[in-house]
Amino acid sequence: MQTDLPLLPTVHSHAQKSFLSHNQGPFKTTPTKINSLRAVILLDSGSSVDGTFCNPSLDTNVCPADCKIGMQTNAGVTMLDTEANVPSYGPVCLDPTHVTNIFGLAILVDTTDRVTFDSAVDNTFCVHNKQKISQFGRTECNLYAFKPPTGY
Repeated sequence: MQTDLPLLPTVHSHAQKSFLSHNQGPFKTTPTKINSLRAVILLDSGSSVDGTFCNPSLDTNVCPADCKIGMQTNAGVTMLDTEANVPSYGPVCLDPTHVTNIFGLAILVDTTDRVTFDSAVDNTFCVHNKQKISQFGRTECNLYAFKPPTGY
């Protein structure tokens, strides 16, 4: 069967720039490039897990989890059996074999003071918590990422 649809390029890494164009608009912040997914925290609106981290330097109190979680992704199923604490946010699952650190958007909406996003103002999700604001800005590859400052 022959189709007239063009072939799309294969994207092998989230760290590559998206092949889909987007309107960046007149935002305060411009999309940034991620050099290491392990050094940032991504905001994931599709995650049903509160948080999964791969970088133990962002966590404290690493210990075996009271309850193991089976996490199913496009890449397969993995068992999360280690827990850690992210300062100012709380417990997350820790697996050093993962690619990046992720907060589920839903848990941040439920547990922080508030989460705001106004695309007329900026292309950034702002998580307001305990008199601090963490800004998850849009990256070149269309992810929303927060780079924790030194000593986070």
